[in-house]
Amino acid sequence: MVGHRIVLIPALCGLLALSALAPAAEAGDGGMLFTTQVVAGTVGGALLGLAGFWGATWWCLASAGDAGLGALACFITGVYGYLIGVPLGATLGVAASGASFGVEGNTLLAALGAILGEALGIGLLSVIYEGTAGADEAVMAAALGLVPFVSAVGATMGYHAGLSPRTIGLSRTFTASVQDGLVAFGLRGLGF
Repeated sequence: MVGHRIVLIPALCGLLALSALAPAAEAGDGGMLFTTQVVAGTVGGALLGLAGFWGATWWCLASAGDAGLGALACFITGVYGYLIGVPLGATLGVAASGASFGVEGNTLLAALGAILGEALGIGLLSVIYEGTAGADEAVMAAALGLVPFVSAVGATMGYHAGLSPRTIGLSRTFTASVQDGLVAFGLRGLGF
């Protein structure tokens, strides 16, 4: 029963986020491109990471009798499947959402950014693990949410490497209320 919740949580969160972003994306708001790509990359990374984990674990357990592998070895094999699936899913999600907006980015740099983002996410995951004294729920939530999110941010940054902020619509990223708040604090230049 817990395994079903692990799959449903990222899938439902991703669908909710994409449904909230869809009207703005259809309206042609270029400022939504970056956010949409991060959300799509996060969902893709989480889902392909889980698929990689389960696929590698299933394959290991199916061949465990022949190789003499135990459950721990199959779990470790599943972790490697997850580590391959997250940057692959993040890159595919970012590239697909960028293509849907008609922006041609650098897919190779998106893949490199996804891998570097995943490495950063794993580093953050180890800090969370130490800070929560190894609480399984916190580590699982961070692995399913934080690692794919940081990987998707890296993939999105790599996808847009070499493009100007105006090309991806960052000039409209901040809403009027946020810009007013920045001006109130004397940070006018941050509003792009």
